[in-house]
Amino acid sequence: MFLKYIKKINLLKLVKKICRFVHIFQKNDSLIFLKKINKKSFFILFFILISVFSNGTENKNIYKNYNLAKNYYKNKEYKKSEFLLKKVLKKFPEYYKAMELLYEIEYINSEKKDRTEKFEDLKTNGDESIKSKLLYFFISQNDIKKSIEIYEKLDEKSVYKKDFLEFLFKNKKINLILNKYGNSEYIEKISILRKEADKLFFNSIEMLKSGKVENAILNLKKAIEIFPANYQYYYRLGLIFADNNNFKLAKINLKKALNLNKSQKIYLSLFRIYKDTNDINGIYNIAKYIIDNKEVQKELKKYYQKEKKYRKGIKILKKDDKYIYAENRFSDYLEIGDSFLIYNYQNILRDNITGEILYKKKNIVSKIRVYNITKKMLIFKIIYLNSEINLKNNYYIDKF
Repeated sequence: MFLKYIKKINLLKLVKKICRFVHIFQKNDSLIFLKKINKKSFFILFFILISVFSNGTENKNIYKNYNLAKNYYKNKEYKKSEFLLKKVLKKFPEYYKAMELLYEIEYINSEKKDRTEKFEDLKTNGDESIKSKLLYFFISQNDIKKSIEIYEKLDEKSVYKKDFLEFLFKNKKINLILNKYGNSEYIEKISILRKEADKLFFNSIEMLKSGKVENAILNLKKAIEIFPANYQYYYRLGLIFADNNNFKLAKINLKKALNLNKSQKIYLSLFRIYKDTNDINGIYNIAKYIIDNKEVQKELKKYYQKEKKYRKGIKILKKDDKYIYAENRFSDYLEIGDSFLIYNYQNILRDNITGEILYKKKNIVSKIRVYNITKKMLIFKIIYLNSEINLKNNYYIDKF
């Protein structure tokens, strides 16, 4: 009824009346007010005033809860703070100050649920004060990735650049500073660090010459700690570990060197380690980057010819949900209960000049177990299936 009645009223006249009423009330002349207002206008005015009053009270409660949540947060009473913030956001979902504080609590408590969405919302829609608050929060949490993301979204980067660069410098993000955020002050600081690290690096080479391997390793580790942006330190350390048959640490350091510099010599050193440890997947993954290297081509051919010699083709006749039926080509090779892998070839490596096949990477299609052997047919039970079997394709079998 109230809403239907409002539609019939000229809103401009109503606003003017309310303004006059307020003016009369300010003069404390209630008699004039009673004479001026009729019942219908009084009814509308009453509901408007009630609505304004209730909204004002609600806003005060929201603000009160937010401030209380802030105090709980400062005192590390995160559960209480979280409860109040969720209450605030239920009423005002776009209250970004409350959302930002709630995000911090969830981050501290490692609550991943809904955190990404909240972060994207804050990063995209939050104002400068929200983003700067997040920047300093991530710096306090030593989160380099998130700090960079937020810094890139700031409008006034120059205001925060000094603190941001200092944070990156403390975390030895040298290449990032030099290539993206460089300024003269930090370039000078980085130059000093590089000289200090280079001194340790050259000392380690001298130590190696005199057989002091452990001392050389210690010096290289110190050099990396001081200046982690030089791939040569990781490369040299990786070679030392490889020479001493510590292939695990050799691979770790060579991969770190590779992240800094896609050098052919690093790829080749990794290839040799994968070859020495008979890591077929590693060999393939590295070889494709140095396929023109003669040493690499020679080794790949060896592996390929060896594999060709022993591989056994399987002719699949049909397949259902549980079983694979194949021609009996090699019943002497297997017994009921034996487990096998069915595979085909993908990702062929070729000589870039001649087109010769150097290597084919195995693609495991299925694991099977011999279920029955007849004169003409082999029946395998499917243990698992990685990809669909096409009866027109060539497949091979290998004992598991």
